[in-house]
Amino acid sequence: MRKIKRTASIALCIAVLMLLSSCGMRGEIIINDDMSLTGKITSYIEKIEDVDEAEVKAAMEKLGFEDKGKTEINGKEFSTYVIQEDESASEAAAELASYDDDKIVLSMGKDEYMESVEGDEAGMDFCDIIITVPKEIKKTNGILSDDRKSITIDMLKNYDERYYMVFDDSIINDTTIKLNAVNGKYYNKKFTLKAKSTNVITSFTVNGEPIDTNEFVPAKDGRYKVNVELLSGASKKISYVLDRTKPYTNIVNNKTYKKSVTVKFSDKYGVKKAFLNKKAVKTGRKITKAGSYTLNVYDKAGNVTIRKFKVK
Repeated sequence: MRKIKRTASIALCIAVLMLLSSCGMRGEIIINDDMSLTGKITSYIEKIEDVDEAEVKAAMEKLGFEDKGKTEINGKEFSTYVIQEDESASEAAAELASYDDDKIVLSMGKDEYMESVEGDEAGMDFCDIIITVPKEIKKTNGILSDDRKSITIDMLKNYDERYYMVFDDSIINDTTIKLNAVNGKYYNKKFTLKAKSTNVITSFTVNGEPIDTNEFVPAKDGRYKVNVELLSGASKKISYVLDRTKPYTNIVNNKTYKKSVTVKFSDKYGVKKAFLNKKAVKTGRKITKAGSYTLNVYDKAGNVTIRKFKVK
């Protein structure tokens, strides 16, 4: 969950910076019957040498954690801090890859602080996420409970993959993948790329980077390579270009050139066609004949540059 994940990241950052001698963190996500959820993070911190416990408490409370006193785990005493957040079904659905009656798919995300945590080496004894649901889980890649109503994710081992819980196992053989972008197409307007499947989308990457949800909005123009993989083993790859920039030309609009001018034009992703006074023209054309001219240059995304000029 994004809110929970973000809070965990901050707490883990503090844990790493303080070089905890021993600590643990447990996240609990409870999915309710109406698909709203309650998320709770409990942080366990053992007394740190040369660090005032009051300073640790103040730092945790500043982040929104509530002091829950002392807890004993495996013979060790920990200061216990808890933070809790609630989300409606619509809020949860907006943050997760899939969230419906058939399946729940979420990505804990690759966190820069989690990457620096390596078990006891950095003082972390455990860091688990427990997700409890109101129905039987038919298939999952998490650690399944005996009652098949919850999974545990060991964040010290596997934090950078998607976790899924399937409630209707009839969907897992589906191989259909729908994308609202066409392979090889050039677009001149920003849009939300959406990947859809009845099956579980186990991986959704753009230019090799994993996306937490099944939607992607590019931050800038560029070429985007998309790869979608399903639990069934089916996959789909496409590549498309977002180009909102008009083609370049050296011609200045409404300028009068003396004697001659060489017309040049280009585009980062390729010029599709160009016309000079409605006749096809190539870049580098030298014009020496006096007269009025109109240059139209189109790129592959449909952007057009128009210049009117004269030669005397």
